[in-house]
Amino acid sequence: MRREFTLKVNEQLHRVEVEQDTPLLYVLRNDLGLKGVKYGCGSEQCGACKVLIDGQAVPTCKLPIKNVAGLTITTVEGLGTADNLHPLQEAFIEEQAVQCGYCSSGMIIAAQGLLNQRRYPTDEEIRGGLEGNLCRCGVYERVRRAIRLRIGRPDGNPLYETHYDQIVLPQPRAHSLPNVLLETPQLDAWIKINPGGTITLFTGKVEYGQGIKTAVAQIGAEELEVSLDRVRVAATDTDHSPDEGLTVGSMSLETTGQAIRYAAAEARQVLLSIAFEELEVPIEQLEISDGRITDPISGRSTTYWDLLAGQQFGRKITGNAQLKSPRAYTILGQPIKRLDLVEKVTGTFPYIHDIEPAGMVHARVLRPTNYAARLVSIDEAAISKLPGVLKLVRNGSFLGVICEKEEQAINALEEMAKTTTWEGELDIPAEKDLYDYMLSQAKQSFLVIDGAPVPGPIPDIETPGNAAHTLTATYYRPYQMHASLGPSAAAAEMVDGKLTMWVQSQGVFPIRTT
Repeated sequence: MRREFTLKVNEQLHRVEVEQDTPLLYVLRNDLGLKGVKYGCGSEQCGACKVLIDGQAVPTCKLPIKNVAGLTITTVEGLGTADNLHPLQEAFIEEQAVQCGYCSSGMIIAAQGLLNQRRYPTDEEIRGGLEGNLCRCGVYERVRRAIRLRIGRPDGNPLYETHYDQIVLPQPRAHSLPNVLLETPQLDAWIKINPGGTITLFTGKVEYGQGIKTAVAQIGAEELEVSLDRVRVAATDTDHSPDEGLTVGSMSLETTGQAIRYAAAEARQVLLSIAFEELEVPIEQLEISDGRITDPISGRSTTYWDLLAGQQFGRKITGNAQLKSPRAYTILGQPIKRLDLVEKVTGTFPYIHDIEPAGMVHARVLRPTNYAARLVSIDEAAISKLPGVLKLVRNGSFLGVICEKEEQAINALEEMAKTTTWEGELDIPAEKDLYDYMLSQAKQSFLVIDGAPVPGPIPDIETPGNAAHTLTATYYRPYQMHASLGPSAAAAEMVDGKLTMWVQSQGVFPIRTT
């Protein structure tokens, strides 16, 4: 039954017309455009969808809208904005209590709900107040510290200590370029001088909360001798980013960081050469400050943007440009706030789940009851009559439904599950027998030397002759999925025969190949 509801959200009144049992989550996200609230588990178990209702933190993925009419609703967007951060948001930034950020809105809301009840919660109360919030990245300790900071009782024991010793890096020999620059040597693949006084850096490494964007910006700004706020780091894109394979193994600074360092030094040298021709002053005499190249004797000057704004370098990286001495660093080695945190704590960071092109409809897929199950029948007529259903899609045992709105697709999915008949069972062991079953299977064993498997027999384990005790133990752990907190998501759009995809991936180039 559709009804009109008046909601007070973030101190504003909104009128919406939806089915009365529609969960508040979908009204906030899809009708009001408040994307800070996230769909995580859909079962009120992860806390990503929490908002404040009359000051209490409440999950919204199953909360019917009819139950909140007349109540005061506050989402993370209503706490503070980028220009006017709430003190709790500031504390999350200060303690870097955010990684990928998908859970952060729910974490902040849960924390504020706790503080609405306890002005000075203990550590035990903090952990208890947030036990209903899951973080796939594991920043719980930082969240606790952020709450302590917010109440004016910061934790005096640092998570880590930073020692600022003299940085001494060996100056590489000429032409000893990183391998990735040998594969992608064009300077324009790495750096662009934009009109308007900014610079864009391109990297093939993906930022998913580990701070690569910030580190790359620091490296580029340092070598180009510009302020950090002039630097933009483009999202990894197969159209314009260099192919650096996968973002794995904590090697991004070692690879893309070095590449950006060389590329930025080359760009600086090229710009100095152009300035030399324009100002007719020896390069050695020129000085650079925030992208302005000046002859200190005559006072004449030009800027990177006067020389090359919007134009291409049109040359390869040679490795001959002089890298800046670490002793002269003013940006690298200095603590700065990560560039992605403000958007994440204010609920404005765009995830794939938030993409909403004009005319978008929503679909859900009904999974088989097990891997071997095959679809026998479904009451197609009954499903087609459900509210908002545009099309039922059946192809063999593949079954999906397309609807006007997201909550309608979810409702249709639940109804589909009730009307389908499947056949076929998969012969898999009971969970209690799983370990014995696994150990009974044929095994493949390899000798590992220096982290790599090598051919040859595996030597027997020898007990040292002087051993006082020998211990043997077997350890078990349940399956754990290497997965994101939110549902796996991708978006695709076909325009004039060109398919553009937005994917959550640690390697967009391999995805394109696939």
